[in-house]
Amino acid sequence: MHREVKYCDISEADGANCWIVNLLPFNKAECGDGEILSYQLSCIKNKIFGMGWQSEHLFKNRSVSLNEENRKEYTKYYDGGSAMENALKNYANIKAGDFVMIRIKNSHVYIGKISEKAKYNSNNIDEANRMSWYCRVESWAEFESSENLPSEIRGRLSQRRQPTVTRVASYRQKLLMIKAYQTKIYGKSTIPTVVIGKNNFCRCLDYKQLEDLVCMYIYKRNKNYILLPSSCKISQQKYEYTFLSPDDHPISCQVKNQSEINIDEYVGDTGFKRIYIFSGIWSEDAVRQKREEYKKYTHIEIISPAELYDELKEFTYLHEALGDYYEFSEPDITNLDTFAADITKNGWSAVKEQDELSKNPESFLIKGDTIYFGTDKLWYWQEINALCKSAGDVSDEAVRAVKEIIDKTLNKKS
Repeated sequence: MHREVKYCDISEADGANCWIVNLLPFNKAECGDGEILSYQLSCIKNKIFGMGWQSEHLFKNRSVSLNEENRKEYTKYYDGGSAMENALKNYANIKAGDFVMIRIKNSHVYIGKISEKAKYNSNNIDEANRMSWYCRVESWAEFESSENLPSEIRGRLSQRRQPTVTRVASYRQKLLMIKAYQTKIYGKSTIPTVVIGKNNFCRCLDYKQLEDLVCMYIYKRNKNYILLPSSCKISQQKYEYTFLSPDDHPISCQVKNQSEINIDEYVGDTGFKRIYIFSGIWSEDAVRQKREEYKKYTHIEIISPAELYDELKEFTYLHEALGDYYEFSEPDITNLDTFAADITKNGWSAVKEQDELSKNPESFLIKGDTIYFGTDKLWYWQEINALCKSAGDVSDEAVRAVKEIIDKTLNKKS
């Protein structure tokens, strides 16, 4: 069967920043939830968002965009402390073509494509009431629940304290946020789905989904145990939940998605038959080392990424929950080093630095799980299993040449 690498033009996404905005430009003590929601819905209707700390004495009757000079003038007059200054610096970096996500009091989430830089509300326009600096969006994509968003984006919204505005630094989260917007507005997206594998599945799940997965893993290996619902306490820091059996000691676990776990804290808890430990940042090698280190503690069982990934592949409930943003498959290029050796035989040259790529259109650079071809704007990334063009100035001829060498390598005879 002839194989072809997937190709995507994601130029719109690559030049954009994504922002998470906490749309509460007033003192919450002065307003009830009903008034807050009414204000937020008005902002949605008028395709606008912004920050508070408003002063009516600045920039009167002038349309003022947020630049460095105006930012300094504003901060001289208005001392809102570090929270205000940090928000202002971020708003100064927002530009047309960026994307913004907000969650309002009724738990609906909106993602918008920004149409202009931040301006000062010098004329006290009604739709920007309570705001100092505000931006407009082309349109809002509405999600009635955060459950309709990619798991890792949902995790960003679940943080207890949300700053006024935060830039989404993760490139993968940024792509997923733009994919959600495009799919909702246009019915399709230029952004490929994320390929779930044993090396990245934890980052595809939120903390609740990961705990559910570990729970299923434990259930399958301990038939005479039931989960005690009252043990699932958020305030219980050391354990996630407890399983009971009428015939044996209880079982418990500790699960962390992207954090360390100090196993020493559990070695003395011998009242449990078994304590399962899983951390999403531990590799297979790290788990092997820890199993060797703690093998004398027979009640400690450390779960490896491969074991939990095998469980995920069979857990169809989570497949449905992951929705259209993720897929279970193997990347076309499974080993970048082997692929590099193959294309080198066909005349391509490896370089060590990104700025060397432009010197030879048939050069390539491997960085982590990404391989760049002739420019840093044309690359294959294993996480999305696609060849992507991330800038409009990459020629069709360059894309065609790279696609041909990839397809040729994928279809070579053993």
